[in-house]
Amino acid sequence: FCLGDSPGGRGISDSRMVDVYHIDFGTQTFSLPSAILATNTMVGEIASASACDHANPQLSNPSPFQTLGLDLVLECVARYQPKQRSMFTFVCGQLFRRKEFSSHFKNVHGDIHAGLNGWMEQRCPLAYYGCTYSQRRFCPSTQGAKIIHDHHLRSFGVQPCVSTVLVEPARNCVLGLHSDHLSSLPFEVLQHIASFLDGFSLCQLSCVSRLMRDVCGSLLQSRGMVILQWGKRKYPEGNSSWQIKEKVWRFSTAFCSVNEWKFADILSMADHLKKCSYNIVEKREEAIPLPCMCVTRELTKEGRSLRSVLKPVL
Repeated sequence: FCLGDSPGGRGISDSRMVDVYHIDFGTQTFSLPSAILATNTMVGEIASASACDHANPQLSNPSPFQTLGLDLVLECVARYQPKQRSMFTFVCGQLFRRKEFSSHFKNVHGDIHAGLNGWMEQRCPLAYYGCTYSQRRFCPSTQGAKIIHDHHLRSFGVQPCVSTVLVEPARNCVLGLHSDHLSSLPFEVLQHIASFLDGFSLCQLSCVSRLMRDVCGSLLQSRGMVILQWGKRKYPEGNSSWQIKEKVWRFSTAFCSVNEWKFADILSMADHLKKCSYNIVEKREEAIPLPCMCVTRELTKEGRSLRSVLKPVL
C-alpha cells in the first residue's frame, strides 16, 4: 500500500545487497490488514491471484495479515533496461525443464499476466462498491478449456473440457468399493496414460492417492527434473556459506502450450449491470442535518429548530 505517487524520483523501494542478492526494501510502502480497507470476499479465481502467488517477491518484513492488492500492473523489464524507482521487482521463482521455458514465458508472463487487468477475467465496474461478480472473457482456443490457478503450487494451469458422455456416467455411478474403475487398471496402463499429461497435471495426479503417486513417481526420470536444495552451513569461526544439501526429483508446473486465444461465448457485462444490486440508484429525500444543527438549543429567529426548516433533498 503506497502512501503516495513518486513521479519526481522519490523511490518507494531501495535495493540492498543481502546474501549476494539484490533485495528491494520498501521505503514508503507499508503492509496493512485487508480488513481495514476491504472484506475477505474473493472476486474471482484468476483476478484474486496476485503477483505474489506465482512469483517470489523480493520484499522485506512480510505482514502476517492478508494484504490488499491495488490494481497491479505487471511489466517485464530486461536487466539492461533502466528501471523506475517507483517499481517493485518480482523474480519468477518457478523451475522448469529447458524445453518448457519458452512456452512458460509466452503463456504466463506474456499472455496471462498481461490480461490480469481486465482481459482474462472481467470484473464488474462496481467492484469498488463491493460487487463480487466476474466473468472469464478470454480463454484458450481449445473448445471448453479454461485457465485455473492452484494456490498450493502457486502456478497457473489449463483445465480441458470434459465431455458430457464421460461426466454423466460418473454422476449416475453409485458410490461403493468398486466405483473407482481407473485404479483397477494395470499399473503399466496407468503409467502409459500418465505419460501424456503435462507437469501441472502430474503434480495434481500425484496428490490423488498412493497408487497414483507411485504411477507419477515412475515417470520422474523421463518427465521430471533434479532440483538442488541449498542449506546454510555455519562454521565455528562464525562464518557461514551456502552449500548443496540434497538433490530432489520433482515435476515442473508447466502446462500445455496455448498457441491461440479467443473470446469466450458469454453475455455482455451490460446484462449483469441491469440486475446488479449495486447499480440501484438510491434517492435520498430525507433531510440530513450537519452535526452542528443537531443541537436543540440552536433555533432560528422564529423559534423553530434548524432541522425543521431544512428542505428535502430532491
